[in-house]
This record gives sequence, structure tokens and C-alpha cells, in this order.
Amino acid sequence: MILRNINCLVYWIRLTVKSTLIYNRRVLLQMLRIFLNFAVMVFLWTALIENQIKVDTSLDTLILYSAVSTLISCVVQSNVISSFFQRELATGDIAMHLFRPVPLEAVAVANGIGASVTGILLYGAAFLLVLVFFVRPESEITVLSSAAFALCLLAGFVVYILLDLCCAYLCFYIHRGTAVQHLIEALFMAFSGQVIPLFLLPEWFQEISVFLPVRLVYEDPISILLNLIPEEQWGMIYLRESLWIGGLFCMAVFLGRITRRRVFVQGG
Repeated sequence: MILRNINCLVYWIRLTVKSTLIYNRRVLLQMLRIFLNFAVMVFLWTALIENQIKVDTSLDTLILYSAVSTLISCVVQSNVISSFFQRELATGDIAMHLFRPVPLEAVAVANGIGASVTGILLYGAAFLLVLVFFVRPESEITVLSSAAFALCLLAGFVVYILLDLCCAYLCFYIHRGTAVQHLIEALFMAFSGQVIPLFLLPEWFQEISVFLPVRLVYEDPISILLNLIPEEQWGMIYLRESLWIGGLFCMAVFLGRITRRRVFVQGG
């Protein structure tokens, strides 16, 4: 039974990847958006340094931070699970998913993983290729920091999946998930370090972000990779990730149980 469910999830991931990899204009537009966003950040950091604005970090480090953040954005496809719930609720297909042997949550997570794999193949690989040939910032990246970064990023991705799943359950109560998607985007824009590194922001703002899970996806993994955080503090980051994973998992299970009683079918 478990093996059959795993095979179904793998098939769903492959289906999501294949359906997204079909050539369309959105792929080119998305690639263009990624490169333009990165170029804007490079111009911004260069302008700050050239105008002698006090920044404790070098230009190379800031450029590399933006590059890694852009790569993570290719992997972390925002609001995939929330969009899935919204679409299934709007069409009424959510009821059919509840009767199928594979859990609805597993299908939604598989859909999110498939979108992330697609992001790596389509956007991440192309962006990384451009970085290798055209951007060569100097930074002290070690094998140890790279391994710690990969582990932290993997845990951060799990945190994001669980956070997106918890927010997706709100679609059962507000009927439309657009507001939920905007909420997630706002949290990441402000407190994750996705655009502006948190170490450049005021101390009180950084202290607030410590109590939120979104910085575990961008700020903390990148800071580990670039050795902006001492090694003795890495354990605390992993501890926070473990606590958030456990807490969000329990919350997702709780919300899943109470929201299954509240299913809206189109026309009924």
C-alpha cells in the first residue's frame, strides 16, 4: 500500500514536470524576469558601494548573495500548494481528491516538488550557466560551508513546503486563496532576506525575523554558504529549523483534520 502511494506521488511529480516543460512563451518571459531582477540587484549594490554608503560587506559578497538568492528562488516556487488548493476548490474537484487513496496533501506536496524540479531544469540551470561565464565574484566558500548550506537549504525547503501547506488550508475558509498567496509573498519579501539581506537592516528588524520561519529559506542558508555566520552558530540555525519543521508539521496535521469537514463543491 505504501509502495503504491509512493509510486503515485512519483508519477504525479513526473507529470507536473512534463506538463510544465512543454515549450511556451511563459518560459522565456520567466527567464527574462529572473535575469532582469538579478541585474537590478547588481546595479543597486554597485551604486551603493560607489557612492561610499557605509556597508560592512564587500560588493563581491553582496553580488554573490543576490546570485544565490536568485537560484533559490528558482527552486522555491512560491504558492504552488496554495494555488493547487484554490484551483481544486474553485472547480469542486477537491471532493474527488478526498475519496482517492492518495491523500490530498501528498498530491499537493508532490505538485510543489514537481514545480521545484521544473524550476531547477528550466531557470536554475540557465541562470547558473550565465553566472559561471559572466559573474566571478571573489568570496571564501569552503567545502564545509557548501555542505552545511545544502543541508540548511534542504531543511529550509521543507519548512517552506509545510508553511505553504498550512496557509493553503485557509482557502477552505476564505474560499479564494489569492489573499493567502499575497500573505506568503509579503512575509518572504519583508523577513526572508530574499531581496535585501537582513544583515543590512536595523537590529530590531533582524530580531523580529529570528522568530519567523521564512528567513530559514534564504537568509540563513546563504549566510552559512558565504561564511557570514560563525560555525559555532550553525547548530542554533539547525535547531530552529528542526523546531519549525516539527511545529509546522503538527499544525498542518491539525488543520487538515478540521478542514476536511469544510469542503465546498461548485454549485453546492
